[in-house]
Amino acid sequence: MTPEQIEQMEAPLDPETHAGGFTPMWGYVVAWEKYKEAAAHIIAQREQIEALEKRVKAADALADGIESIVSASAGVAGLHLNGDIAPWGSLIEGGNFEEWLSSLAAYRATGGQDDE
Repeated sequence: MTPEQIEQMEAPLDPETHAGGFTPMWGYVVAWEKYKEAAAHIIAQREQIEALEKRVKAADALADGIESIVSASAGVAGLHLNGDIAPWGSLIEGGNFEEWLSSLAAYRATGGQDDE
């Protein structure tokens, strides 16, 4: 409904012609317009929630993958470019280079985990 149509319907009813102005149908029109706006808003929110759920699922899988690598190996070879293996203990929370994987600990602290 355009602003002009709303303005016309809100105008006083002409007592002689009964043209324009508020009619009993006006309440239904307003309610229907508000319903359509609310429904569109709900649909948009559902789409955002679904997108976020997909991102969380992907982040869970990534965190699980990193943790699997950490538990299945001694560290990262060649990381410091000196031929030594950088042990995982130095790369995770509490290690000398913990900032490299700090986002993993931060993600897990938020409750991010695989629910399957």
